[in-house]
Amino acid sequence: MNTPATTNVLFPVRADRDTDWGVRFLMDLYRREGVRIHLLSVRTPYDGVVGRFFSEAELERIYREDGEAELQPVRAVLEAAHIPYAYHIVAGRSADAIAEYAREYHCRQIVLGPQREKGTLSRMLLGSLATQVQHLMQVAGEPCEVV
Repeated sequence: MNTPATTNVLFPVRADRDTDWGVRFLMDLYRREGVRIHLLSVRTPYDGVVGRFFSEAELERIYREDGEAELQPVRAVLEAAHIPYAYHIVAGRSADAIAEYAREYHCRQIVLGPQREKGTLSRMLLGSLATQVQHLMQVAGEPCEVV
């Protein structure tokens, strides 16, 4: 259980983000402020036609294995530095899943880090992930900084 003085910080690990920057930021923040670090892997759900070929248990196994593989490099760095963390793997739409996790665990900061590729069509149509998450947190009335 977290003490009232502990600040929860969420780091959604994503292939389109600079995870090296994010890990350095988290390690610095942990050393300065003793924050509690939460790692999150959001898996795109297999629904529709593809999802019909797998049982619920098989889909959960696939999400877990893919999520663990995505989180492993970040986990290895934090473990080598003896920095504690919690991690979670979910299937869903990225912005919704990130905001939901941040609300559930009362994260006061979400570290997305710099985007590797800029100017993608989906970003132009939907807005940046950071903007979407910030909006969802504001609508929910949860104060949260997105970095």
